[in-house]
Amino acid sequence: MCVAHFPGVDFLLDIFHAGDHVQTMLKNLFPHDEKPRDEHFKRLRGALLSRGWDGLYDEFMSLKTTVGETAWTRHASKTYAYFEKRRTRLHYPERLAAGSPIGSGLIEGSCKQIVSRRLKPSAGCRWRVRTVNRMLGVLTALYTNTWSMFWAKRR
Repeated sequence: MCVAHFPGVDFLLDIFHAGDHVQTMLKNLFPHDEKPRDEHFKRLRGALLSRGWDGLYDEFMSLKTTVGETAWTRHASKTYAYFEKRRTRLHYPERLAAGSPIGSGLIEGSCKQIVSRRLKPSAGCRWRVRTVNRMLGVLTALYTNTWSMFWAKRR
């Protein structure tokens, strides 16, 4: 819905979600050794925050050399492909420099408030999925000051 109703939105992969993917990969690569897991995590996360996709790519290539082709293919290639597919959503340095958030907590909290206030069943009300999706689009437009952009797409 965001792409359709809000063109030009600044997509960013939540940093905590990105970290979860990296941690899972490293647990598979180093299942019994926490020290290299922690060291590689710090390097990968640091590169991601300081240089975005370019930094992450460099660290992935370094990791590939460290663990070897077989382990890489078995435990890391899918994670690498996941990030490569989303490389345009990894612009953390620019967001941090601008003072913008890189996590989704603020957005998730706002969504929870909006949904809780308006859409939770109370006094016997019932919602159809189609109607809820439409209402969420309207509420999002109202609460994010993007009403004119939302409405222009609906005409």
